[in-house]
Parts: sequence; structure tokens; C-alpha cells
Amino acid sequence: MFIIVIGALAQSIAGREARRQWQVRAVAALIATVGIAAVIGKITQGSFWGFPLADLVWWFDVLVVVEQFVALVLAVALAMPGCEIGVWSQLLAKLGRGTATREDTLACIVGLHLLDAWEARRKVAAS
Repeated sequence: MFIIVIGALAQSIAGREARRQWQVRAVAALIATVGIAAVIGKITQGSFWGFPLADLVWWFDVLVVVEQFVALVLAVALAMPGCEIGVWSQLLAKLGRGTATREDTLACIVGLHLLDAWEARRKVAAS
């Protein structure tokens, strides 16, 4: 999920060609951070898994869940079409800071893109 959000933001800010590059850098930074935390844990606690690596993983999970919750609430409240992952790029576009992108992928866990498609079909059928 994290890598897909990074890609969506990269594409909206720097264009389609920047997407993969930002994702690769995010994975590299994530691997380096986990490696450093594991080494610190081994040196200070005698074990790779423990403080600070366990805390790092926990906080990362919490931040991703909070980000997705906020994105979902914003998508619903602002009636933004598409997946909740695309909310940030759409908000940036509305602020004049990027281009809106749609994310109709398997990563749309909550399924807002399916709800949007259903609503669109319902509106067409009603008119």
C-alpha cells in the first residue's frame, strides 16, 4: 500500500515517468531504515528483532492505517471519485500543486472505485 501511495503522489507531482523512480527510492529507504534499526537492536539489545526494529514496524503500520483512514474519510466527505489512494493527488491538483491521478487497482482495498462505478450507473439509469 505504501509503495502504491508513493507512486500516486510521485505521478501527480512530478509526472508519470517519476512514479517508478520514487517507488524504487521509497523501497530502498525502507530497506535501509529496517536494516539500520535491526543493527542497532543487535548492538544494543543482542537481538535483531526487538527495540528499535519492532517499534519501527509498529509505528509504520500505525501511520499507514491512519493515512488510509484519513484518505477514506476525505474521499467520502469531499465526494471524490476513485480509489482512496488517489485522494492525495486529487487534493494536490485542486490546490494547483499537481495533476490528479486515478488509482483503479487491486490496492483500492476499501473499494470506493466500485461504489463510484455503481453510483455512476445508477445516475445514468435514473436519467
